[in-house]
Order: sequence, then C-alpha cells, then structure tokens
Amino acid sequence: ARGLYLRGSYKDGLRMPTFNDLYYDRVGNAALNPEIARQMNVGITWRKGFERVVDEVSLQADFFHNKVKDKIVGLPTLFVWRMLNMGEVDITGADVNFGTTVWLGNNYRVQMQGNWSWQKAIDVSNPQSKNYRHQIPYTPEHSGNLQLSLLAPWGTLGYIVQGVGERFSLPQNVQGNLLEAYVEHSLSFGKSFVAGKARVQLQLECRNITDVQYEVIQYYPMPGRSYRFTLKFEY
Repeated sequence: ARGLYLRGSYKDGLRMPTFNDLYYDRVGNAALNPEIARQMNVGITWRKGFERVVDEVSLQADFFHNKVKDKIVGLPTLFVWRMLNMGEVDITGADVNFGTTVWLGNNYRVQMQGNWSWQKAIDVSNPQSKNYRHQIPYTPEHSGNLQLSLLAPWGTLGYIVQGVGERFSLPQNVQGNLLEAYVEHSLSFGKSFVAGKARVQLQLECRNITDVQYEVIQYYPMPGRSYRFTLKFEY
C-alpha cells in the first residue's frame, strides 16, 4: 500500500568499552569485556497525507529481540558509579512513534508527537542466581512521552508530558530496590523575531509544573518545579 513500508534486520554486533568506561576516575573498570549482541528487528512505517484539516499522520513501530553477552552497565555504589559486565541479558521490546499536524485556520496549527517504549531486559546469566530473569537495574519496562505544540503568529506554546515506569536500583527486583514510577509535565513558550540586523529567539519554560518529587537515581532526588529563560541573538 502507498505510504506503508515494512522492514526487518538481523545483525551480530560487538561494542568495545569506551575510554571512560575503562578509565574514568573511580568509575571506570579496566577489566571490562566487549559487549557482544545478536539483534533481531521487524518494523513498520505508515505515512498518509490528508487535505484540509489534518495535514499528515505518521506511525512507526519496531519490535525487537536482542541477546547480549557481557552487557556493559553502570551501577552506583555508595558515592560513585561503577562500570561492570552482566553475563547474559535477554531484551525483548517495542518502540512506537506517532505524529500529526492539524490546521486550525488563520495560520494556527497544532502538532502532536508521541513515543511509547516497552523493554523487558532480563538477566539470564545464572539460573541459580536470586536475580535470574529479573529486570536489569535502572531499565524501566514502560516509558513514553507526548508533546503538543500550538503554532501561532504570536509564538509557539508547548506542552510535554513524559512518564517512566518502575525501575530497580540493583539486580534483585525486590521492594527495597524499587524506584517508583513518575510522570512529569512541562510548559514552554517560544517566539522568534527580527530586531534590526539580528534574529532573536526567546524561550520561556516551566518544567515539572506539578512539582512531583522523583528519583532517577536512588537517593538523588530530582529538582521540583523549575523555570528557565533563554534569549538567543543571531547576527
């Protein structure tokens, strides 16, 4: 069908540890092995243009399964991160992206873009281990975001919501290692205009407008509600 594309791939890959992985102060681990992966992917892309109100709708979905040996991960110790190899990890997941533009008339339009990811990344190194088939640390099973933008002659008004599911801070998926899911909302306003020979870009942002208290890394809470003002000149 017109606008519909299917794809598939398989590859064997090897990723060497980076210089920082190996030698960064107190974080690096010079004994790291390369990461070896077998990756399979099937995907679909669909695009369709419309007349009048809806300009275009796009949808992209990928489904994958990876088997990774000596996966390189970073885990925090008491004060610093430490790089290490996880013996064997099975990763099954999906990524879905969509977008559309809706015309409202009088040079007003709304753009919508979204993403959802599902990733089951489990440690299958040792069937006798207490964390066998547990989700690997700091990898949420579900995450996603939605962005809405109103494009108008007087500027661009944006709204972003992003959510991250539960994660675990250590290999064992027990209550004591659980990091709660969170949802963060943000608003922005931007405007570009010409002043003399300069092009000026103005950006105002309010992040985490609901002042949610959450942790990306255990014991390190992220900031609550915050504001940012950006002014950029181009000559």
